[in-house]
Amino acid sequence: MEEPNNTYFLNDRDKVSLLLADVLKQLDENNHIINNLEKEIHTHKLEVEQLNRKLEKMNTMKVIVMMKFYWRLKKKLSKAVKINEKRRA
Repeated sequence: MEEPNNTYFLNDRDKVSLLLADVLKQLDENNHIINNLEKEIHTHKLEVEQLNRKLEKMNTMKVIVMMKFYWRLKKKLSKAVKINEKRRA
């Protein structure tokens, strides 16, 4: 903390008051910085939650596509087996 140059003629009580005012100003600035950082953290948490939801949806879609592929493949295989059985008969 810097003491102002014009404090030579001030008594101790006035000097302490100036120092306290300086400390309070710095505390206020630090609180402002902390509040801004907390807002950023909250924003990032929301972004992470949103990305997690998107990932969950993508995984669900992937499972649906894989199931559709499986059922189509199963249908084609069963048709191929039926055709082979008809040819043998």
